[in-house]
Amino acid sequence: MQIKNDPALFDFLADFIENDPSYLIRQHIIQSMCKYPPFKLNSDESCLNTESVVIRLWNLMGDKFCFNNSLKSGIVELYHLLFGMNKPKCLKHTSKQTIISNFEVKLED
Repeated sequence: MQIKNDPALFDFLADFIENDPSYLIRQHIIQSMCKYPPFKLNSDESCLNTESVVIRLWNLMGDKFCFNNSLKSGIVELYHLLFGMNKPKCLKHTSKQTIISNFEVKLED
C-alpha cells in the first residue's frame, strides 16, 4: 500500500486509523504506512508535507491513542519517518522562535 502524494487517500486512511473498531486493521495500516512512507524525511516535493498532516499525527499520538501503546508507538514511528526529530519544515516559525534563533546566532559570534 503506497499513498505517494495523495492527500485524499491519506485522509481516508487516517480516518480509518482513528475510527475503525478493529485494532488489527488500524495496526496494519500504520505498519504499512511506516513500511512505505508517503514521502521521505521533510521532503519539500510532497503535497502531504503540510501543517495539517503534522497536526493530525500529533493529535493521534497525544489524544486519540494515549491509552494504546502499540498504536501510539506506530504513529510516533511514522511521524519520525516523515518529519524526523526536529521541528518539521512545513511549520511556520513564530516571532519568539526567531528571537531565540537570533540570540543563539549572536552567542556564536
